[in-house]
Amino acid sequence: MAFDTLRFSQRLSEAGLGPAQAAGVAAATAEAISQLVGQLATRHDLALLRAQMHGEMASLREELRGEMASLRGELRGEMASLRHDLDGLRRGTKAELAQLEMRMTIKLGTMMAGAVALAAALARML
Repeated sequence: MAFDTLRFSQRLSEAGLGPAQAAGVAAATAEAISQLVGQLATRHDLALLRAQMHGEMASLREELRGEMASLRGELRGEMASLRHDLDGLRRGTKAELAQLEMRMTIKLGTMMAGAVALAAALARML
């Protein structure tokens, strides 16, 4: 960025400053502006930063995709394990229900036989 120190010095002189003072202020102002401009980012700097950020974002995307795929695999494994456990519980419950049904059938049969025997004994007594 160009700074016209001669024009700036002339304006200061026109405003009432002496030529030496105007030249000194113009030189100091030019130096300050030069330092500030040196700290500003250029279009090239911004383009490099943009490219760097795009690269980092792409890398992050790939990393996230990998982590998501790993998590999907873990979840599938956990789900398969839970299904297996659930199937085992279901089979165990069915077996327990079948045993319970068998015991209830035996008890009911015994109760029926006892009732028939009692009815027969009552019939003999009468």
